[in-house]
Amino acid sequence: MFFHSVQERRITLSAALVLALLATITGVASWWLTRSQTEAWVARTLELTLASHVALVEREVRDHEAVVAALAQDPTVRRALVRLLRAPDNGEAQAALRRAVAAVRGSEAYGLHFADPAGRPLARFGLPAADSAVTLPVRGTLPTWVEWSEGPRLVSGVDLADARVPGTTLGTLAASRPAPILAGLTLGYRGLGQTGEFALCAARGPDRMDCLPLRLTPRPLPGLPLHADGQPLPMARALAGEAGFVLTRDYRRKEVAAAFAPVGTTGLGAVLKADTAELFAPLHGRLLYWLPLVLGLVLLGALLLRWQVLPLVRQVLVSERRARAMGASLAESEARSRAVLDSVDQGILVVNSRGEVETYNFAAQRMFGHAPEAVLGRSVSQLIPHVCGEKGACFERLVESGDATLTGTGREMTGLRRDGTPFPLEIHVSRLTCPRQTLYVAAVRDISERKAQEARMLHLAHHDPLTGLANRTLLQDRLQQAILRAARAGDHVGVLFMDLDHFKTINDSLGHQVGDRLLKTVANRIAGCLREGDTVARQGGDEFIVVLPAVTRFEDVGMVASKILAAVSAPYHIDGQELHTGASIGVAVYPEDGQDVDTLLRHADTAMYYAKGTGRSNYQFFAPEMNRAARERLQLETSLRHALDRREFSLEFQPIVALGDNRARGAEALLRWRPERGPVAPDRFIPVAEETGLIVPIGEWVLREACAQFRSWQARECPLSRVVVNLSARQFAHRNLVSVVRRALDEAELAPEHLGLEITESLLMANPVEAIRVLTLLSDMGIQISVDDFGTGYSSLSYLKRFPIHKIKIDRSFVRDLATDPEDAAIVTAIIAMAHSLDCSVVAEGVETEEQLTFLRERGCDEYQGYYFSRPLPGAQLVERLQAASGTG
Repeated sequence: MFFHSVQERRITLSAALVLALLATITGVASWWLTRSQTEAWVARTLELTLASHVALVEREVRDHEAVVAALAQDPTVRRALVRLLRAPDNGEAQAALRRAVAAVRGSEAYGLHFADPAGRPLARFGLPAADSAVTLPVRGTLPTWVEWSEGPRLVSGVDLADARVPGTTLGTLAASRPAPILAGLTLGYRGLGQTGEFALCAARGPDRMDCLPLRLTPRPLPGLPLHADGQPLPMARALAGEAGFVLTRDYRRKEVAAAFAPVGTTGLGAVLKADTAELFAPLHGRLLYWLPLVLGLVLLGALLLRWQVLPLVRQVLVSERRARAMGASLAESEARSRAVLDSVDQGILVVNSRGEVETYNFAAQRMFGHAPEAVLGRSVSQLIPHVCGEKGACFERLVESGDATLTGTGREMTGLRRDGTPFPLEIHVSRLTCPRQTLYVAAVRDISERKAQEARMLHLAHHDPLTGLANRTLLQDRLQQAILRAARAGDHVGVLFMDLDHFKTINDSLGHQVGDRLLKTVANRIAGCLREGDTVARQGGDEFIVVLPAVTRFEDVGMVASKILAAVSAPYHIDGQELHTGASIGVAVYPEDGQDVDTLLRHADTAMYYAKGTGRSNYQFFAPEMNRAARERLQLETSLRHALDRREFSLEFQPIVALGDNRARGAEALLRWRPERGPVAPDRFIPVAEETGLIVPIGEWVLREACAQFRSWQARECPLSRVVVNLSARQFAHRNLVSVVRRALDEAELAPEHLGLEITESLLMANPVEAIRVLTLLSDMGIQISVDDFGTGYSSLSYLKRFPIHKIKIDRSFVRDLATDPEDAAIVTAIIAMAHSLDCSVVAEGVETEEQLTFLRERGCDEYQGYYFSRPLPGAQLVERLQAASGTG
């Protein structure tokens, strides 16, 4: 009986131990398998979800940059900005810019800040500026960054190129708009339970990063370390260009499951994470449940041989029911992931290593036109024909090209719609290594509109926006190609450098709109004179360049130049007005006049200036003598630029004498230049100074020096009452002329009535309205105004009587033959009578004989200048002469 009971206990104990061992092995295996499946499911869910979020962030950044680029390139915006630059306080100019901005698609939600080239604000529209708590720089097509100020904003800054003057800018544009997608993904993230967060950061130096606010940390996070406890954070790996899944600690030192990836080429990193305690909580709950279950099985094992089988069967049924519930939960999670993918406004394809499509979201259906049943389980080649290699590997070459930094970057490929229509697409590929297989997640975007925009921008980069002709960049490329072909074939290449004659007069008098229409018409006429393979380009302003490749005879180039001259010189009818212009053309021929692009263009330009100097409206072939003349002019210009610093200028004064008593009343200041190599005549250096703009500082020096000289005359009791200074066209057009004159008078402590200013007749008529305004200001100060060289221009009497003029000077060309030429005598008589009728006194220039003086006195002329009284003299000598003549010396 004892033996029986011992054996029974042993059997019962052995059975319990075996059952316990089997239960333990089964529990551990079930735990490990469930843990692995759960971890793989979490990894796949996080990586797929992160890929869709990253695609959303990229799309929002690129769409923002596209709108800003469209604003910067929009010609209407540029024209409105040019108008605002001319009149910053003009309300209509502000409104015009606002309307031009509003017309650009997508700009409604933007805050726009326009500034001039010096950085001064011009206009601000839309969203107000705000201080940023954190700034994330973005590498993109424009200088872009993400700011946080009560929410994320995308901000871009861009220089607005001035199409009229290459290499210069109209100003800058700073554009910002709220980023609702970023706000929803960061601070407003609601996925992955209570601890789920989507982080978006940018590197700050080698060991720090700046991050947008997170759901659990709702404030900006500047200067976070990239490592925690000696290990890199998931964001550090994302900013290093890596993508994947990891179980680690986050910046809060909490265990998390995290998917990480770079945000395309933007330089940003993205992490999607949740605490492992929350993600694996159901699994831990099952573990706590299984432990008592194992103990119960051990206790019940002893009774297994008797009547405890039924409870075990029941337990098996309960376990099966729980397994079905877990399967339903997984199916629900997959449905949730599918809904997320379908909500992304970008095509998402998940493809296995065999190239078969496993996932195909709704955006991809719209893009390709195929229903899911026609795509799922089939080769991705029916959507993207050339994505698979010869050995059948699909997407592998996009992520394994020998450069790890290419992983996940966008590539341009060709897609195929359901009807067979090809279209350009951009594809971003990420590889997911799952426990059982390798998957490729492809984010696909239709870039048809972007490619069309790029084509338009490429055309703008190589063509003049006004005329549509080639610009200088395209011209140089075509000229280089023509030279290479001519070198091989032994041909010639003709280069015609053309400048319109008197275009500035038309542009200034009738306005830029008429000038622009004239330039377009001229461009069409030039193009109509050329062969199909010839090139015509607009150099800028009113300059055009023609390239004639494959020329066999010099005469052919001349014939084309003559044809262009005839076409351009024909009348133009614009806005009901008949306009006339001509052209001066310089011709250079390869290889005789140059072997390269720059030399040919330079020599053609030199020949064009020679054509202008020989009467305009003609063409001239380049000759070496032109280079010598150009070098001499360059040397003259270079010396002239240093003349003021070297004190090489001086003044001489010619008396202005009253005809009544033959006594000097004033003196005209005349500029003299005496460099080391010897004196230079004014008719040589004054035109150069006018053309280069040096006449402005030189003229200001003359004005100050003349005022100071007159002040010294007053100290010596000189009988002169006024000193007269000539104003050039450049000086008169300068906006601060009045202040320059006032400053010169103040420095010399000279009263305005002792100063006279002379302007030419042609200068008056160039812009009569502005001339009246400026002369009125000067006249109101007490300065005497004289019109020089009267009778040589084309004055309008209706305008002339409106000018505040005190004196009219008769040009010396009429005075020279006064005693022998009846026509000159009649003209002088008429000028004197007309001037007196306008209450103006008359000064005759160039009086050298007694006969001229007698004629002028008889006709009532008031004053004269000339060698008859005195040659121009330095200031001290003039005073001595005048004092000697008056008996006061």
